[in-house]
Amino acid sequence: MKICIAILFFIFMAVPAMAEDDLKISGVIEVHYRYSHDLYANEGDDKFLPEELYLQFEKNIENNIGALIKLDGSDMNNNSATHKYVEEAQVIFRNVGNKPLTLIVGKDEMPFGQDYERFLLSSRTHGLEIDKVWGIHGNYELKGVGSLAAAIFEKDAENNEDVGLKDSFTVRAQTSDLLEGLFVEASLAMLGKDASKAEDDEIRLNAGASFKMAALTFHGEFTLIADYDNSPGRDLAVLQFGADYRLNELLLKARIENSDDDLANQEELRAAVGASYYLSSKTFVALEYEKVSKEGAGMDSDEILAGGSFKF
Repeated sequence: MKICIAILFFIFMAVPAMAEDDLKISGVIEVHYRYSHDLYANEGDDKFLPEELYLQFEKNIENNIGALIKLDGSDMNNNSATHKYVEEAQVIFRNVGNKPLTLIVGKDEMPFGQDYERFLLSSRTHGLEIDKVWGIHGNYELKGVGSLAAAIFEKDAENNEDVGLKDSFTVRAQTSDLLEGLFVEASLAMLGKDASKAEDDEIRLNAGASFKMAALTFHGEFTLIADYDNSPGRDLAVLQFGADYRLNELLLKARIENSDDDLANQEELRAAVGASYYLSSKTFVALEYEKVSKEGAGMDSDEILAGGSFKF
């Protein structure tokens, strides 16, 4: 499926019917300065890194058909294969059959979880998203109710695992029409096993919600995974709660997250606080602190982050 990348580049550059104003270019630049100790000591206590260097090209091919490529320049520091710089590469079909149905074919983030994140310090919940995979993803809008999304995808295709497109799937239902300010979602996913290894299918259940009241937003999410990482008998449960408060250009934020990993027989508690100051609707700077507590002596760690994000 990686040949889709070359095909999409050809679409952008070689279809003569496309006018120049059909091409939309956007991007994100996000940089971090991090200071940490204990758990992160082996990675260095003090580091500056580009977390996101996204450049996105989107173009209409014809009515209701578009193409998109999203590149991540931050991966170029990792000596990765060239195709790993491609965050997304897809063809998008809108209003399929004159219905409120959108189909996305290519490399994309699959529909799973609430995807609510206001911190630059990524949470474990956010890390459980299913992204940078090749698949087919459909989303159907139900007027006055919400939406239903489903996908089949090729898990870890870049690692040449023996897992096909039909072996992994996700399903998600979500709505913001039950009550003003309330958003609710529920997701189910299966990440197929590699038939050449001693693995089991990984099953994920997820439920999340957020509730906005004027300047204050509460959010919560729970993820339960059976046979995590396709390891038989290894279960993982992650529960997160948080709140954000917007005061003019200042966003105050806090979250707490507990995870229980059966394989390690260990619970982990993460607590984070932070503030973001918005210079514009697309630009902000942030200062954040996170404390990570684990069972056992000497297992605690903390991290301070100063960073910023600019979208264009």
